[in-house]
Amino acid sequence: LKSETRRPKPRKQSKKWMSIHLETELWTKAEVGEAGALEELARRYGLDNNLFFQRHLLQMAAEKGSKTANYTLGLTYYEEDKLTYRKYMLLAAKEGDTRASINYGIYNYNVKQNYREADKHWKVADIKGNKMGAYYLGLLQEQVKKNFDKALEYYLRAKSQGALCSLIHMAKIYEIQGKYPEACRCFLEMKEKKVATKLNIELELGRLQEKIGEIYDPVLRPVYETKECALCLEEMDKKVSLPCGHLFHKACIEEVLKVSKACPICRGQRGQVGETGSATVEESELPKV
Repeated sequence: LKSETRRPKPRKQSKKWMSIHLETELWTKAEVGEAGALEELARRYGLDNNLFFQRHLLQMAAEKGSKTANYTLGLTYYEEDKLTYRKYMLLAAKEGDTRASINYGIYNYNVKQNYREADKHWKVADIKGNKMGAYYLGLLQEQVKKNFDKALEYYLRAKSQGALCSLIHMAKIYEIQGKYPEACRCFLEMKEKKVATKLNIELELGRLQEKIGEIYDPVLRPVYETKECALCLEEMDKKVSLPCGHLFHKACIEEVLKVSKACPICRGQRGQVGETGSATVEESELPKV
């Protein structure tokens, strides 16, 4: 009987060999002027902090017609040379890169105080669908022109496109206009969508709630419009609040808490009580009812 001949398994190439092979392939494409290969090599040199070769390769890519090379080239000059940074951002903006239009507008706004030029480039970015275009146009209306209604219009459009940073400015404008419930809604949405901010959202909500004399919450509002204890249905003279915000007679709620630490109305959906099982808000801190 003839023994079966088996094909030898192909040898696995080492990671080092693959890296060298890809590098050689990139250089081959770059030598014939392929813009994508030039940009990829520039990115790799950028990771190694080799600015000289990174900029040289990006310039070559821009000459070969790359639509993003000038924008990236401008970013390499941001810390070192603001004029060169401005030059490449303007070139990229003329090529239709909306990110460059945004950055060129920011440069004119912050450094040159040339608000007309900033407005022009942000409008171009906004028309082309960049969500930050509407955001910065709102910022211009709010901080320079003091046209809060127009600023709100831009911020609302930016928010609808996904720029949630607009909520902070919307809350500020609503507060200036005395529209505290609307400002509360903005902070509640920021809390729900976990918007990154240096502000303490809970403190901001508490400050606004104190101004309007009630906790503004569509779910809790009916509770605060009544003067009766939700357990015994008698009028409350001295009342305490659970962390979720519901109000009760102190004696009534203490009896319930001996059995369960959850709020008898929302069952802890809006917050559990503390470990001691007692109310946590002082009489003087309660909202007006």
